[in-house]
Amino acid sequence: MQVSFAIHGSTGELYGDGAAIWYVQDRAQPGPVFGSRDYFRGLGIFLDTYSNHNGPHAPVLARDWELQVSFAIHGSTGELYGDGAAIWYVQDRAQPGPVFGSRDYFRGLGIFLDTYSNHNGPHAHGHPYISAMVNNGSLHYDHDMDGTHTQLGGEHTGCEVRFRNKQHETQLLVRYVSDVLSIYTDILGAGKWQECMSVAGVRLPTGYYFGFTAATGDLSGK
Repeated sequence: MQVSFAIHGSTGELYGDGAAIWYVQDRAQPGPVFGSRDYFRGLGIFLDTYSNHNGPHAPVLARDWELQVSFAIHGSTGELYGDGAAIWYVQDRAQPGPVFGSRDYFRGLGIFLDTYSNHNGPHAHGHPYISAMVNNGSLHYDHDMDGTHTQLGGEHTGCEVRFRNKQHETQLLVRYVSDVLSIYTDILGAGKWQECMSVAGVRLPTGYYFGFTAATGDLSGK
């Protein structure tokens, strides 16, 4: 597995908490150590972006921002894999839950990298699929419907991205400028961005936190 990332903003050194890569006995054990359990069995590699000795973890203060993520996902189960991962810009940080490893009824933005179709019936798209959701804390993410009824921009606003078992990293760019949320991908490793989705009129407050979570289901590779 290969994971790399880049985070950009206009607030200088104010960012946190961090991330972790795990090789552990028990999977999907939420907790206080960068989103996972304490007293684990195995290996943890920590990417700590903020010092606890200097005060509270800092939220994102920039009005406009851009986030770039590079990742690689590999497995041996062909087309049967799930559940997926999510990129977050939310009010409450480190809140484990059922939505790709984070809480339901969140406040803020969730960008979902959904690797498996849970939809019972005909679907308008294949998987893996990238979509987004803005929530004020009152909306439920429905896994059985793959979140289509709360999807930002409507059910058809998103894109299929075949990012599993690539020989290179998949690049994902999230840009929020002047209330326009845009997502771009580079799945060919060619250094060229392709628009996945763009939605205007998206109102996101400042002072929220970035996060990244992932979850596996019964259909997951090794």
